[in-house]
Amino acid sequence: MSYDLLVFHDNGEGQPMSLSLLGDTAHGMAVTGILKGCQRFFLELFTVSGSLRGLPHRGCPFMQDAWSGLWQTPSDVQASFAASLMTVRQNLRADILDADPAEERFADAQLLDVQTIKDATKLFIRYVSAAGTARVVEAPVPFSAISRRQT
Repeated sequence: MSYDLLVFHDNGEGQPMSLSLLGDTAHGMAVTGILKGCQRFFLELFTVSGSLRGLPHRGCPFMQDAWSGLWQTPSDVQASFAASLMTVRQNLRADILDADPAEERFADAQLLDVQTIKDATKLFIRYVSAAGTARVVEAPVPFSAISRRQT
């Protein structure tokens, strides 16, 4: 089993995980199992297609959709997520090694909720490992990606 550095903090109490690199806890800790697989998924989801030098196939269009203004409503975010999930799934499957435990392998993800607050859009995403275990992650996008229409 290999390990990565901890990016998401899991309080173990059934609450959504949060980005630990942005908070005050757990910097630089090693991570394995479902948390490792979950991190790989989110890094792929939040990497813009073609943005990694030498790895042009990595990433997906999800964040580019947000930045370009395609996210006008929560339904737009759902559509963007669904389209991006196909690319993320393909990229993560290409990385699988026979020695990788099922807990660290991606099986599925669902966008459960989209919330827009003052200066951010919060995404609640359920990640499922190939072992069948799941985590819900609260993933903040640090800008209001969804426009607020005047009625």
